[in-house]
Parts: sequence; C-alpha cells; structure tokens
Amino acid sequence: MFTKYNNAFLAWMSNQFSKQNLEDIANYSSRSGFNGLIYTNDLESLFNQYSNDILDILLSYEADTPIINISKSNNFSLFVSDIVYRVADISANILVENI
Repeated sequence: MFTKYNNAFLAWMSNQFSKQNLEDIANYSSRSGFNGLIYTNDLESLFNQYSNDILDILLSYEADTPIINISKSNNFSLFVSDIVYRVADISANILVENI
C-alpha cells in the first residue's frame, strides 16, 4: 500500500534504520530503544514533522481500532508518543516486507 517513495514517514524510517534495525523493530517494537525513537521530545518532533503521513498510516492499518486502544494516556505528549511508536512498528513491518 505505502512505499518509502509516497510517504515521508516511511522514507524517514527507511533512511534512519538499517535493515537489521527495521527487522528488530518489526519483531520487538520501536519501544525497545532505537535512535530517534527514544525521547518524548524526539517523538513529538517526528509527529509535528510527519503528522499527515503518520495519520495516513495509522488510519490505513488501524482504522477499526479505537484510538483509546492505542493510547490510554491523558497526557498529550505521551499520547503522541504512543501514536508514533505504533506507526513506527507498522512502518517497520511495511518496509521489511518490501526489502
């Protein structure tokens, strides 16, 4: 559905991480500690820069999942972090399948 050429967040993921890192994210989650996906301010910056692309991926792959099941946080920064982590995991799976 998406390729690194038509979604800026996928392009960022593809350029940021090696094939091995993408496989690790796909298998173990981006929450495991990968450069660029560790600190809340990094996650907020990613969301601010790629919000349309992040939401496109989220809505394409999680359209039937209530957003409350993705993040139960009442804190906006943590809510954004949960969204970025989820989309990073989805993106890693997309990219691994297309490598």
